[in-house]
Amino acid sequence: MLENNLHSRMNLLLERKKIKKTFLAKKIKQGESTMHNYLNGTTLPTSDFLEVVVNLTGGNAHWILTGEGEMLIGSEPTTVNIGAMNTGIAGNVGHTYHTVGECEKDVAALRVENGLLKQAVADKEMIISLLQHK
Repeated sequence: MLENNLHSRMNLLLERKKIKKTFLAKKIKQGESTMHNYLNGTTLPTSDFLEVVVNLTGGNAHWILTGEGEMLIGSEPTTVNIGAMNTGIAGNVGHTYHTVGECEKDVAALRVENGLLKQAVADKEMIISLLQHK
C-alpha cells in the first residue's frame, strides 16, 4: 500500500529522477542493507543520507521530510490541484499533479491499494464468521 511518509517520498523522488539504488548505495558509502532499511522505513535515514538524496536528485529537503511544498527545488505547480476529490492515498488530499504520468501513477497505486483493502475486508469477514461459529 502506498503511503505518504518519509521513505515513500524518498523512493518516489529516486524513481522520478531514475536513480538506481545500487548507485545510491555507492554514494552513501554504507552497505546496501543500510540503504534498503532507510528506503523501506525500517530505520530513519541519517542526515548524511538525506543530504546525498537531495544533492543527487535536486529534491526539496522540506518536501522529503514533511510532504509539504514541491518535490523538486525550484519547481512550480503547472497543473491542476485536485483538492478534496482524492481521498485515497494517505496524505494525498489536495495533491498537485504536474503531469498526467504522475496522476496515472497514483491511479495505478489506488487500484493496487483498493485490491489489498478488498482482500483485507474479506479476511476480516472470514475471521468474524469463524468467531461467530465457535
